[in-house]
Order: sequence, then structure tokens, then C-alpha cells
Amino acid sequence: MIIEPMPASLPRMNSSLLRDLAPGVEVIDINDFTRFPDSAFRDGLHLRSPKWAAYYRTILSEKGLMKFGSYVPKEVPWNGEAIAFDAGHNDDRLVRVSGFHAPEPWGCWTDGMRAEVFVNIGSGAAHRRHLTFALTALVKKGPQRVAVSINGEERCSQMLTESGAAILSCDLPDGAEGPTKIEISASYASSPRDWGADDSRALGIGLRSMTLE
Repeated sequence: MIIEPMPASLPRMNSSLLRDLAPGVEVIDINDFTRFPDSAFRDGLHLRSPKWAAYYRTILSEKGLMKFGSYVPKEVPWNGEAIAFDAGHNDDRLVRVSGFHAPEPWGCWTDGMRAEVFVNIGSGAAHRRHLTFALTALVKKGPQRVAVSINGEERCSQMLTESGAAILSCDLPDGAEGPTKIEISASYASSPRDWGADDSRALGIGLRSMTLE
């Protein structure tokens, strides 16, 4: 049996107790592999939209758990058009899985040193093999290394030496299509509180948009 996704704010189920109560039954807790934010659920129990359901299916597939059910959600394909991270856009082609502060008019900051998104790369993107991020750098503690991983494999990195706009581009893995996890990481985060601002957030790298070219 599989324990379905639960909002991160709820207490975890005791999977060990379930295994004791049902000896011989394999118990898999999907929440051992990833945590779903409260905003992913429309009523505290059911995933809010096809994009979150598609992300759930990706986790099942990656962990070899598809055998536990025929869960086939609808997926919103992304054919490479620019996806904006600012407060004015809520794009169904993108799931902000973890590691983001609230969006702002220009884009959004990563919450700390790592953030993860999920997209479903459509067949219309077959001729587009380069993933490009438009970034806003916050270089406060010396050069900052920013890297992008796709489905767990680092594909590109860049050393940023000054604050402001930056572009980071990398090649997609061969055959990249369908559900895809993209992770962007920074070598450190900075807090505006350190230079006297009334803001204690940990800001890693700013994301303005991403595109397939």
C-alpha cells in the first residue's frame, strides 16, 4: 500500500505502525521522498491541479512505485515558451515544488540555496534543446556559483561576480521530454538584515523567467 501525499503542516502517519499491523504488506510513504506544501491541496486532502498531480506521478515513476497504482493525471505540456516567475503570473505549466519566497513584481528569490520546479516538456519542444534562465544575482559574499540540474544531473553552472541581471543557459539531456525536475542552486544565500534592512529572508538567486531555445 502507498501513503498518499499529505500537506507539509500535518503530522506524518506512522508507517512503522502500519507495517506492524499488516505484516507482509509493503508500505510506502510518498512523503518520505518529497513534501507537498499546503498550497498544493484544494481541500487539505486532494491535490489542487493537474500540474501537482503530474509531479506526484513523476515521484512515483522515479522511485519505481508505479506498480502500486495506475495513477495517470492529466499533464499541462510546456513547449518552451517563456515562463515568468513574477507575481503577475501563475503558470499551469510550472510547479514550484520547494525553495521559493513569495513572488514579487520582478520575479522571485529562492528561499536559501536551493529551489526545485517541475515541468512537463511537450513534444512541441523537440527542436529546443537549451534551457535558459533569466536571473537576478545578489552577490554579497564574494563570487557566487549558480548551477542547474535536470532530473538529478548537473547540466551547467556559472560563477557570478556582481549583483544584477544574469543569464544561465544549459543543454537539455538527450531525450528530455515529459515530466522533468529542474533544480537551481546557489553556493550561498544572503539576508537583507545583514546590511540593515528589516528583512530576515535568506535570498539565494533571483529567478525572472525560464525558456527553452
